[in-house]
Amino acid sequence: AAGQWVAPPRIDATNAVAKDGDTIEGLKVDGEDWPDLRLMMIDAEETSRNSHAISRHPEVADWTDAQYNASGYKLKADAAKVALQTLIDTNGIDFIELNPHQDITGAFDDRVDAFGRYIGLVYGGGECFNAAMVENGHADVYLYQDGAFHAPEMALKDFFSYEGVHSDSIETAATLLSAYDASA
Repeated sequence: AAGQWVAPPRIDATNAVAKDGDTIEGLKVDGEDWPDLRLMMIDAEETSRNSHAISRHPEVADWTDAQYNASGYKLKADAAKVALQTLIDTNGIDFIELNPHQDITGAFDDRVDAFGRYIGLVYGGGECFNAAMVENGHADVYLYQDGAFHAPEMALKDFFSYEGVHSDSIETAATLLSAYDASA
Protein backbone atom coordinates (compact mmCIF):
# COMPACT_ATOMS: atom_id res chain seq x y z
CA ALA A 1 0.00 0.00 0.00
CA ALA A 2 2.97 2.32 0.52
CA GLY A 3 6.46 2.64 -0.84
CA GLN A 4 7.83 1.74 -4.17
CA TRP A 5 11.08 -0.18 -3.69
CA VAL A 6 11.77 -3.62 -2.27
CA ALA A 7 15.49 -4.02 -1.65
CA PRO A 8 17.96 -6.29 0.11
CA PRO A 9 17.94 -7.74 2.69
CA ARG A 10 14.15 -8.02 2.39
CA ILE A 11 14.25 -10.10 -0.83
CA ASP A 12 14.90 -13.84 -0.78
CA ALA A 13 15.19 -15.01 -4.39
CA THR A 14 16.60 -18.44 -3.51
CA ASN A 15 13.59 -20.21 -5.05
CA ALA A 16 12.78 -17.60 -7.69
CA VAL A 17 12.10 -19.03 -11.14
CA ALA A 18 10.79 -17.75 -14.43
CA LYS A 19 7.20 -18.94 -14.73
CA ASP A 20 7.26 -17.66 -18.30
CA GLY A 21 8.99 -14.84 -20.16
CA ASP A 22 7.40 -12.04 -18.13
CA THR A 23 6.53 -13.54 -14.73
CA ILE A 24 8.67 -14.62 -11.77
CA GLU A 25 7.43 -16.97 -9.07
CA GLY A 26 8.94 -18.25 -5.83
CA LEU A 27 10.03 -14.94 -4.30
CA LYS A 28 9.96 -14.30 -0.57
CA VAL A 29 9.88 -10.81 0.90
CA ASP A 30 10.31 -10.19 4.62
CA GLY A 31 10.29 -13.97 5.10
CA GLU A 32 6.84 -14.38 3.55
CA ASP A 33 5.93 -16.06 0.26
CA TRP A 34 5.13 -13.41 -2.31
CA PRO A 35 2.59 -13.70 -5.13
CA ASP A 36 3.99 -14.05 -8.64
CA LEU A 37 5.68 -10.90 -9.96
CA ARG A 38 4.63 -9.71 -13.45
CA LEU A 39 7.29 -7.65 -15.19
CA MET A 40 5.57 -4.40 -16.12
CA MET A 41 5.76 -2.67 -19.48
CA ILE A 42 6.65 -5.87 -21.34
CA ASP A 43 4.82 -8.84 -22.83
CA ALA A 44 6.38 -12.14 -23.89
CA GLU A 45 4.81 -14.88 -25.99
CA GLU A 46 2.56 -17.30 -24.12
CA THR A 47 3.79 -20.78 -23.18
CA SER A 48 0.34 -22.23 -23.90
CA ARG A 49 -2.60 -21.47 -26.17
CA ASN A 50 -4.69 -19.30 -23.86
CA SER A 51 -6.85 -16.19 -24.14
CA HIS A 52 -3.84 -13.88 -24.16
CA ALA A 53 -2.12 -15.92 -26.90
CA ILE A 54 -5.32 -15.62 -28.92
CA SER A 55 -5.50 -11.85 -28.35
CA ARG A 56 -1.87 -11.52 -29.51
CA HIS A 57 -2.36 -13.84 -32.49
CA PRO A 58 -6.05 -14.29 -33.44
CA GLU A 59 -5.24 -17.11 -35.87
CA VAL A 60 -4.41 -19.46 -32.97
CA ALA A 61 -8.07 -19.43 -31.87
CA ASP A 62 -8.73 -22.17 -34.43
CA TRP A 63 -5.63 -24.17 -33.57
CA THR A 64 -5.41 -27.19 -31.33
CA ASP A 65 -3.09 -27.12 -28.32
CA ALA A 66 -0.80 -29.50 -30.22
CA GLN A 67 -0.60 -27.08 -33.15
CA TYR A 68 0.25 -24.22 -30.80
CA ASN A 69 2.88 -26.32 -29.02
CA ALA A 70 4.52 -27.02 -32.39
CA SER A 71 4.43 -23.36 -33.44
CA GLY A 72 7.04 -20.63 -33.53
CA TYR A 73 5.04 -18.76 -30.88
CA LYS A 74 5.62 -21.58 -28.40
CA LEU A 75 9.31 -21.78 -29.33
CA LYS A 76 9.64 -18.04 -28.76
CA ALA A 77 7.78 -18.34 -25.43
CA ASP A 78 10.11 -21.10 -24.27
CA ALA A 79 13.16 -19.06 -25.30
CA ALA A 80 11.82 -16.05 -23.37
CA LYS A 81 11.32 -18.18 -20.26
CA VAL A 82 14.90 -19.46 -20.52
CA ALA A 83 16.20 -15.91 -21.04
CA LEU A 84 14.41 -14.61 -17.94
CA GLN A 85 15.66 -17.59 -15.91
CA THR A 86 19.20 -16.87 -17.12
CA LEU A 87 18.89 -13.26 -15.92
CA ILE A 88 17.71 -14.50 -12.51
CA ASP A 89 20.48 -17.13 -12.26
CA THR A 90 23.26 -14.88 -13.56
CA ASN A 91 22.39 -11.58 -11.87
CA GLY A 92 20.23 -12.48 -8.89
CA ILE A 93 17.40 -10.16 -7.89
CA ASP A 94 18.64 -7.06 -6.08
CA PHE A 95 15.69 -4.67 -6.24
CA ILE A 96 12.04 -4.66 -7.20
CA GLU A 97 10.34 -1.40 -8.09
CA LEU A 98 6.60 -1.80 -7.78
CA ASN A 99 4.48 0.17 -10.22
CA PRO A 100 4.65 3.74 -8.88
CA HIS A 101 1.45 4.98 -10.55
CA GLN A 102 -0.99 6.72 -8.23
CA ASP A 103 -4.59 7.72 -8.80
CA ILE A 104 -5.90 11.24 -8.13
CA THR A 105 -6.22 10.47 -4.40
CA GLY A 106 -2.56 9.43 -4.19
CA ALA A 107 -3.33 5.71 -3.77
CA PHE A 108 -1.20 3.22 -5.70
CA ASP A 109 -3.72 1.87 -8.18
CA ASP A 110 -1.93 -0.76 -10.26
CA ARG A 111 0.27 -2.81 -7.96
CA VAL A 112 -1.65 -6.07 -8.37
CA ASP A 113 -3.13 -7.35 -11.63
CA ALA A 114 -6.33 -9.31 -12.26
CA PHE A 115 -4.43 -12.56 -11.65
CA GLY A 116 -3.17 -11.49 -8.21
CA ARG A 117 0.38 -10.87 -9.38
CA TYR A 118 2.45 -7.92 -8.21
CA ILE A 119 3.50 -5.62 -11.07
CA GLY A 120 6.93 -4.05 -11.20
CA LEU A 121 10.41 -3.61 -12.60
CA VAL A 122 13.07 -6.13 -11.54
CA TYR A 123 16.77 -5.29 -11.19
CA GLY A 124 19.76 -7.53 -10.68
CA GLY A 125 23.46 -7.24 -11.38
CA GLY A 126 23.04 -3.66 -12.58
CA GLU A 127 20.40 -4.58 -15.19
CA CYS A 128 16.68 -3.97 -15.49
CA PHE A 129 15.30 -7.39 -16.42
CA ASN A 130 12.20 -5.88 -18.04
CA ALA A 131 14.24 -3.82 -20.49
CA ALA A 132 16.80 -6.59 -21.06
CA MET A 133 14.01 -8.91 -22.18
CA VAL A 134 12.89 -6.34 -24.77
CA GLU A 135 16.40 -5.42 -25.90
CA ASN A 136 17.34 -9.06 -26.40
CA GLY A 137 14.23 -9.76 -28.48
CA HIS A 138 12.41 -11.97 -25.97
CA ALA A 139 9.53 -9.58 -25.21
CA ASP A 140 7.69 -6.61 -26.64
CA VAL A 141 7.05 -3.28 -24.96
CA TYR A 142 3.52 -3.53 -23.57
CA LEU A 143 1.65 -0.56 -22.17
CA TYR A 144 -1.44 -1.85 -20.39
CA GLN A 145 -4.41 0.31 -21.38
CA ASP A 146 -2.03 2.43 -23.49
CA GLY A 147 0.01 3.38 -20.42
CA ALA A 148 -2.90 4.76 -18.40
CA PHE A 149 -1.47 3.12 -15.28
CA HIS A 150 2.17 4.11 -15.79
CA ALA A 151 3.70 7.13 -14.12
CA PRO A 152 4.46 9.83 -16.73
CA GLU A 153 8.14 9.85 -15.73
CA MET A 154 8.44 6.27 -17.00
CA ALA A 155 8.94 7.43 -20.57
CA LEU A 156 10.05 4.71 -22.95
CA LYS A 157 13.18 6.67 -23.83
CA ASP A 158 14.37 5.98 -20.27
CA PHE A 159 13.56 2.27 -20.44
CA PHE A 160 16.96 0.64 -20.74
CA SER A 161 18.56 -2.29 -18.99
CA TYR A 162 22.22 -1.49 -18.62
CA GLU A 163 25.12 0.74 -19.41
CA GLY A 164 28.06 -0.37 -21.47
CA VAL A 165 28.83 -1.98 -24.78
CA HIS A 166 26.12 -4.10 -26.35
CA SER A 167 26.06 -6.01 -29.62
CA ASP A 168 24.10 -3.12 -31.14
CA SER A 169 26.40 -0.43 -29.72
CA ILE A 170 28.68 1.68 -31.85
CA GLU A 171 32.41 1.57 -31.26
CA THR A 172 33.81 3.47 -28.30
CA ALA A 173 35.04 6.94 -29.28
CA ALA A 174 37.47 9.29 -27.58
CA THR A 175 35.01 12.18 -27.85
CA LEU A 176 32.61 12.71 -24.98
CA LEU A 177 29.00 13.23 -26.00
CA SER A 178 27.63 15.88 -23.66
CA ALA A 179 24.26 16.55 -25.26
CA TYR A 180 22.03 14.87 -27.77
CA ASP A 181 18.66 15.86 -29.16
CA ALA A 182 16.48 13.81 -31.50
CA SER A 183 12.98 14.31 -32.72
CA ALA A 184 10.54 12.12 -34.62
